Amino acid sequence: MTTLQPTGHIAVVTGASRTRGIGAAICRALALHGTAVFFTHWTPFDEEAGFPVGDGPEALLSELQRAAPAQAMPLDLSQPEAVPQLLDAVEAWLGTPDILVNNAVYWQEAGYQDLTPEVLDRHIAINVRAPIMLSADFARRLGDRGWGRGGGGRGRVVVVWGGAREGGGGGGGRGPPQGGGGRGRRVDGGGQPGEQ
Repeated sequence: MTTLQPTGHIAVVTGASRTRGIGAAICRALALHGTAVFFTHWTPFDEEAGFPVGDGPEALLSELQRAAPAQAMPLDLSQPEAVPQLLDAVEAWLGTPDILVNNAVYWQEAGYQDLTPEVLDRHIAINVRAPIMLSADFARRLGDRGWGRGGGGRGRVVVVWGGAREGGGGGGGRGPPQGGGGRGRRVDGGGQPGEQ
């Protein structure tokens, strides 16, 4: 893996359990452009959903480290304490991140006949609460030094979402791989949304 000059950026990417997933592709693109990458993975989800994991996180980490500083950690984003644990780990490793890619997705097929509060709570915890709380804590930690159009602000939040039925993922009808169908929305400094 050949890389460009280091950028000084530190990126956090959630949901990169498989070497052929969207999260892994995002990590590679960032590392190839000289960005330090800290990614999370949660292989119990992939195993439960029937996605092949193999040596995914370890292989991806090794690949990224040949291009840029890289680190990884297993993280269950359904747990409220996961957000501060993640950002504390990134700061202890290399410093305050200035790029956040919310890519992790939980998906379990459940029709109206077998939908339970537990299934719904897990979807909400990972797909709604985790990215919102992670984005808020990320912005708080970055503070004023990282935001603002035209003022040299470097902070970026990207949310990736989608679904298998939108043509973005496989899984034999079992749901999208983490990261979904590859659509995203970037929020630049100052909270101005822009299509990605």
